[in-house]
Amino acid sequence: MKDDYHLPVITRLEREARFLGIKKAKLAMVLGLNEREYNYISDGWEVLSISLLTPYIYNLFTSMRIDLFYVLTGVCGEGLCTDCQMY
Repeated sequence: MKDDYHLPVITRLEREARFLGIKKAKLAMVLGLNEREYNYISDGWEVLSISLLTPYIYNLFTSMRIDLFYVLTGVCGEGLCTDCQMY
């Protein structure tokens, strides 16, 4: 995977989810959004608010093996040094 820092956070989240086989409906459910709200963000009419990333949702994404470092920064975790990959 290459660095995608130029893409919106929601696009990187959807790419990561697609790579893991997670459907958009499940992402919306985890974020606490209904389908209309999620599609509004996904289509670029609104920005995904970082305030949605509560500790509970962070733990859910982590348990789903979503690379939140990639989602939030656009930098692929495999490209980091071994010390940085541990976190």
